[in-house]
Amino acid sequence: MRDKAAQEQRGTCPHYCEPTDEEIAAYEKKVEATIQRTITVANVVHGIKKQHKGESWSGIIECPICKGKLHVGIAGCNGHARVSCETKDCVKYIE
Repeated sequence: MRDKAAQEQRGTCPHYCEPTDEEIAAYEKKVEATIQRTITVANVVHGIKKQHKGESWSGIIECPICKGKLHVGIAGCNGHARVSCETKDCVKYIE
């Protein structure tokens, strides 16, 4: 077992500071919003997958979040999707 003091020394940085409670809360809120946007879009993509089961498909649909252009591509071989909204910071994911 290594010496705890040596581990702490090796892992320190003079510029590091713990995030404030407000910064943590803001980060958690941002993460939760991202998750909710992704779930909403994934439900729409799931419907497209069912409609085109086993077939490759790609297209542009209205984004259910921001009403912008949502690019969706579905691989026929495994059903995985590539999803990207043109609106900055809206939603983008690959399965």
